[in-house]
Amino acid sequence: MKARTSLDSESLQRLLNLSSKMVEYAEQGEWESVSEYDHKRRNLLKTSSRDSLRSLSNEEYEKIKDEIFNLDEKIKQLASIERKRVIKEGLREKAQVAAHKSYQRALATDNGLYYVKADNRKTR
Repeated sequence: MKARTSLDSESLQRLLNLSSKMVEYAEQGEWESVSEYDHKRRNLLKTSSRDSLRSLSNEEYEKIKDEIFNLDEKIKQLASIERKRVIKEGLREKAQVAAHKSYQRALATDNGLYYVKADNRKTR
């Protein structure tokens, strides 16, 4: 079992700094870095003792906690925007692939890019 360290004012400030960096990376679309910093932040929280928070004033604790929560909300918003962009891009890519396949099928048939007019004559 890992030993728990104190989550003092310095550690909370480190959490805040990690969260701020996560927002910066999210704004730049560097989601691997966001994940890496989230892992660092979680490890800091996992190895910290909840009792050590008692050494902080309620004001200091609430201020830093609120800042971290606000940064997390911003990261969630950016992630949601990115998720929508990726879905839209994926749909666009699927449409392009479908169009390409249709074009290939049209070329593979003897019709090519011809179409039939009402009087059954092929034309370009």
